[in-house]
Amino acid sequence: MKYIFAFWLSVFITIQISAQKDSTSNLENTLRLKKSIAVVPFMPKMYYNDLSRLWYQTGEMKSQDQQIKDISRYLVSYLNRDLGGDCEIIDLNLTQTVSTTDFLVEYYFIGKIGYADTVPQKEVKMKWAKKKSHKKAKTQTRRGGELVSERKDRTYQFLNFNIRDKKKFRELCQELGVEQILFINQFDVKGDFGPYSSGRETDYFIKIHYSLYNNKGKLLLGNKTKFATTNEKARYSHFLKHDLKMAISEITQKIIDLNTVVLPEESKN
Repeated sequence: MKYIFAFWLSVFITIQISAQKDSTSNLENTLRLKKSIAVVPFMPKMYYNDLSRLWYQTGEMKSQDQQIKDISRYLVSYLNRDLGGDCEIIDLNLTQTVSTTDFLVEYYFIGKIGYADTVPQKEVKMKWAKKKSHKKAKTQTRRGGELVSERKDRTYQFLNFNIRDKKKFRELCQELGVEQILFINQFDVKGDFGPYSSGRETDYFIKIHYSLYNNKGKLLLGNKTKFATTNEKARYSHFLKHDLKMAISEITQKIIDLNTVVLPEESKN
């Protein structure tokens, strides 16, 4: 009797271990479910780069159009490198080869760039205290017939792609067959590289404003990168192959974190 009990106990334990492995495998498969993400690159008018002055001086790169092309190409390649295992990245610079629809122009047309609070908003924003004044402030605006003084704090804001035509947006996503759209709203590099700079190593900051929407038009992520370095190695090739890669990793990590969290919830539906 003792041996029979031991036999059935071992069978029960084996079944439980097998079920646990299956459950773990299903969870891993869920987390690794590929998502298709289309990338809308920044418009040329939303490109600002103080490093261009340095590149002009050294003769490395004098064409802004070429800078935009190179940066857009490298940007997508780094997204592919970091997200390719879990996502299919579609570069809208290349979609004209497979469709008669110019998706890039269509997406540009249905939205407008404007400031918005970062999403998700985890930081506590500072609120400016209202002060009474008999003088009209320069920042006064008129609301409902009343003058209201405003002072904007952009610390926790970013340049967002505001969708004006969500119906058209959903149609484009359906035609492309994508689940998410990543908008690169502005590419901005700030640093002091003017003729009156001290000549010492100067900090510069790569701020890439981006928005990630699902194919229904809901904003999932919205923020800007905060990568900073110095101009000691700010050569064109180094910028493309190192600095840009580090800045993009801030975006890809947030996308990975987001999709790792939401995928188990979606798999329940």
